[in-house]
Amino acid sequence: MSYTKSFIKGILIGISFLVPGLSGGTMMIILNVFDDAIHALNQLLQFKPYRLAYYCVMAFGILTGITLFAGVMSIILSLYSGYAM
Repeated sequence: MSYTKSFIKGILIGISFLVPGLSGGTMMIILNVFDDAIHALNQLLQFKPYRLAYYCVMAFGILTGITLFAGVMSIILSLYSGYAM
């Protein structure tokens, strides 16, 4: 998978962290990266970096998604709080 696709998936995962009722883990399953991420984390904890560059790009995408969408989500929740609660 290319780094561009990884970055875009990271942005989508980051956005899903902010949406009430939508889990980042659920989005990872939908985007088909959950199993590979768990495997990579296990390898990293055993000091065997597995696809480290790929996951650094995805982590940067997650942070970008959270940063860019947090303001938008704040505005949406303040305007439509009755629907969200």
